Amino acid sequence: MNNNICVKEKEVDQLNASLKQATDDARKMQAKIDSTNLIIEAKVLDIETSSEQMRDMQDQIVAARDLIEEKNEEISNLTSSVKCLEDEVQDTKDSSEKKTAEERGPRLDETRRLQTSLVAKEK
Repeated sequence: MNNNICVKEKEVDQLNASLKQATDDARKMQAKIDSTNLIIEAKVLDIETSSEQMRDMQDQIVAARDLIEEKNEEISNLTSSVKCLEDEVQDTKDSSEKKTAEERGPRLDETRRLQTSLVAKEK
């Protein structure tokens, strides 16, 4: 009977050792799970931050495109204005040249007449 008790005590000791080992293994696994969960949470946070940054960049791209469109329209308007001013300048120049030519004609005729008269008097 004593022998039976010794055998049972050994079995209990072995079961306790197995239980302790299983408990230690479970704690190690839980620590690994906790560590993995922290890594996952950090990655999720990185993904959320990256997603937010991407949304911000997309908003900036849309704003930049809108600004480019607005500036293109301004450039087009300024180009039209410059063309109109160039046309006005050319019209003014043409008109001025025409007026100068019209005024010069009678003066040239008068100058020729005076020169002819002067030459005739000198002879």
